[in-house]
Amino acid sequence: RGATLTIANRDVARGARLAADVGGESCALAQAAARAAHADVVVNATTRGMADADPSPPLDPSTLGPDHVVLDAVYKPLETALLRGARAGGARGVHGGRMLLHQAARQFELYTGKPAPLEAMDAALRAAVGSSSRDPP
Repeated sequence: RGATLTIANRDVARGARLAADVGGESCALAQAAARAAHADVVVNATTRGMADADPSPPLDPSTLGPDHVVLDAVYKPLETALLRGARAGGARGVHGGRMLLHQAARQFELYTGKPAPLEAMDAALRAAVGSSSRDPP
């Protein structure tokens, strides 16, 4: 649909292989901030930002502003430094708990054949990893 995908990876060769597999471009993780400034959507799928790993953001969130949507796949904490900084600059931020919740809901539906109780599952997620989200379930 006309989008350009850029994959930034600490391992440049690995990022290049993945980008080639999906028809995208690649760059080193160190170049991600410069590329992100010109993107519409930025997705962090690394462990950077995770409380138990490296809580620092994978790129400087001050490069993100009102024209950006930022999805941080990190779910612990729900409000990462990347999301805080991006939101401070006016970007729309989506925390990784959304992805985790909806993956679990789909699994629930596949196993039980019943609709997932999203409100209860969201409450359990927030109790387990902390609650500081602006996002609805």
